[in-house]
Amino acid sequence: MSADTLTLTSRAFYERAKAKLATSIVLGAGALMLLGFCSSNSGLSSFNDTIKDQQNDDELEEAYGALAGGYGFASFCHILGFVLLLAAAIFVSPLICGSNNEKKIVNNPQELDSTYSAYSEGGSKASAPPASQSSQV
Repeated sequence: MSADTLTLTSRAFYERAKAKLATSIVLGAGALMLLGFCSSNSGLSSFNDTIKDQQNDDELEEAYGALAGGYGFASFCHILGFVLLLAAAIFVSPLICGSNNEKKIVNNPQELDSTYSAYSEGGSKASAPPASQSSQV
């Protein structure tokens, strides 16, 4: 079934699921970018720590120690950002943490069941109480 032939409710649900999938992919890519930054800063921290051990001057030793500590803290911040972005990507993904309807509709656009939502094409009759109940006092 094509997405163009879906009803308004099903089409909106389909588009929302696709947007969640795209958001999940972008968040995952950002997480991998932060993992690369973490790796780079870890290497620089290790390099500056090695250079610090080879210095004879106390001022240079302190300077390289400060650089190693700074890059180490940056590495920690990047790994923390990686974990948070990865968790957000998993949470937003309709394929991993989505409902059964989201998992089905992402791969194959199809009509949703009529019991999916109170906002179906039937209007607001689903939310209004029956006339027999509203007249009783």
